[in-house]
Amino acid sequence: MQAKREIGLCLVASVFLATMVGCPTTSTELPVSITAPLKLAQGLIGDLTVEEWLFLAEAGSSIPGLPPLPQLTEAQAQAIVTFLDDNGIVTLTDLQTKMAAGTLVIPQNLISVFIGTNSGG
Repeated sequence: MQAKREIGLCLVASVFLATMVGCPTTSTELPVSITAPLKLAQGLIGDLTVEEWLFLAEAGSSIPGLPPLPQLTEAQAQAIVTFLDDNGIVTLTDLQTKMAAGTLVIPQNLISVFIGTNSGG
């Protein structure tokens, strides 16, 4: 009973302080330098945002266990996100399964990005 009362008191004090001081106007979202590697470690490639793909492409070689990715433009990162969304790919396993089944057609512009023949546009 004492613990419940202390938790309730903390909650009331927190609400009171928030109304007196105000809520911060800055975002409380985690930076992509944290979210991108976490999603990748879980194999959740379909959950990566454009910003996270750009981060991984830029910092990939400095992340242990991640092979270097080619540099991406914002349009290329968006194309990756759109491709994964359009094909219902959330995990690396989804991608591997669809590729093995032959049910996935990878657009030439994405192939070019990853084999290094892209002209940057």
